[in-house]
Amino acid sequence: MLRAVMSLYSYGMDYMKQRGRLTSISIILMLFTALPLFAQDTGPVRSNDSNTKLAFTNVTIIDVEEGVAKPDMSVIVTGDRITAVGTTDEIEVPDEATIIDGTGKYLIPGLWDMHAHIVSDDWVLPLLRVNGITGLRSMHGGARIHDVIDKRKDGSYLGFNFHYSGPIVDGPPGLWDGSLIAATPEEGREVVRDLYAAGYDFVKVYSNLSRETYFAIAEESRKLGYTFAGHVPWSVTTAEAMASGQKSIEHMIGLEHLVKNPDELQQLIRDNDTIIVNSTGQIDLFKWFEYVLEHHEPTRIPVLLESVGSSDAWFCPTLVNLRASSYSNDPGFINDERLKYIPEEERSIWQAPMESEEFPEEFIKQNERQYELSSQYYHKVSSLLNPMLNSGANFLAGTDIGNPYLYPGFSVHDEMELFVEAGFTPQEALRTATLNPARYLNVIDSLGTVENGKLADLVLLDANPLEDITNTQKIHAVVANGRYFDRQVLDELLKEAEAAAKKSKTNDE
Repeated sequence: MLRAVMSLYSYGMDYMKQRGRLTSISIILMLFTALPLFAQDTGPVRSNDSNTKLAFTNVTIIDVEEGVAKPDMSVIVTGDRITAVGTTDEIEVPDEATIIDGTGKYLIPGLWDMHAHIVSDDWVLPLLRVNGITGLRSMHGGARIHDVIDKRKDGSYLGFNFHYSGPIVDGPPGLWDGSLIAATPEEGREVVRDLYAAGYDFVKVYSNLSRETYFAIAEESRKLGYTFAGHVPWSVTTAEAMASGQKSIEHMIGLEHLVKNPDELQQLIRDNDTIIVNSTGQIDLFKWFEYVLEHHEPTRIPVLLESVGSSDAWFCPTLVNLRASSYSNDPGFINDERLKYIPEEERSIWQAPMESEEFPEEFIKQNERQYELSSQYYHKVSSLLNPMLNSGANFLAGTDIGNPYLYPGFSVHDEMELFVEAGFTPQEALRTATLNPARYLNVIDSLGTVENGKLADLVLLDANPLEDITNTQKIHAVVANGRYFDRQVLDELLKEAEAAAKKSKTNDE
């Protein structure tokens, strides 16, 4: 839904074909096709191994479940586990432990990005580490991810914690390279069985699946006890997806509930009506925006709230992605100082093709309209989040990194800020990136809170995030799987990222 996607959904696609610009599209598709996760840790570290210990003393632990700060605490880490938590007076610090004085500091669980696409190990992973991201949910797995699976099995994997889908499962013609196309219910069932046998953590469903194929995928997943998550297909309502057992709803959160006549919208989709369908024969995201905004019916909001409140589904709205599609023509937004960490070749993909002078005025005007629609849609979605939360909906912090103007790691902090802007308390926002991912993944016994026996994924902050969610950005140190990254090391990683980005620019020139 950002600039690169706009060219795929609208006039720009036709124009590029006419101008022979399929090379640019191929590059963009390569960007959005999620690469596999990584099989090694990155950057310089000051770390402990299984025979050494860390001791955080006089630290304030942030209880993300209760929303309270617990001062004067000590936390002992042995290898990759938390082995003791208590008041500083009652916890005995082992003689061999490296002591980290936590006076004036705040300890929170490691953060998760629950909607990630890793486009490069080299520059993405250090930025994630610097920002306290210790876990990722990969939303479009590939063949190389089996290297990670093998390393996880034999215990040699020292990278991030992760949860990964297989390749996207879509209906014809499919949008992204590497997707698995299921045109019939039986093909849908077969794909589910294949991904389950291959060891992927879940099936990611996508927008072009037919109703019959989607429900076959849902049925086969339930039969196997296998998670399916992702987009709600155009052919299915969000209420139907939740009722079918889809575990998470990505990006859109059911605005089709809130039009005057939801059945009419579904009929337009089934009929491939040009009100909704573009010249490529696919549902046009911006025509969809236009329809649901024009036909918005506020009196139907209780219907949405009732359906989400009675469902076990989770919502990952990727607000930073929606916002980026709204503001990516704003010079202040696209000149973010964090661009200095992004390699020039990546920036050129973010900026292409919209900055080309070859595009006609008609195309530019159309995209201005798309920015306007994206902005209206973003604000409509944002206004619904707090009522949904109060109705019992569960939320996850996800960014959709891999899209333009989303900064690995940094954007998780942005996402939490946007939750607060939408009416969440800082505690509620913090939970979307800590406790809620652990609950979603059914790993609450090992992640999500700072407690004895849990995995040592921790972030040490210089200020209290319960008072101001932006304090999650004031990172003093990171512990990832028991490995300690102090502020000096984190700053070195940032300097290396900036230098590498400048070098890529020099090489290009």
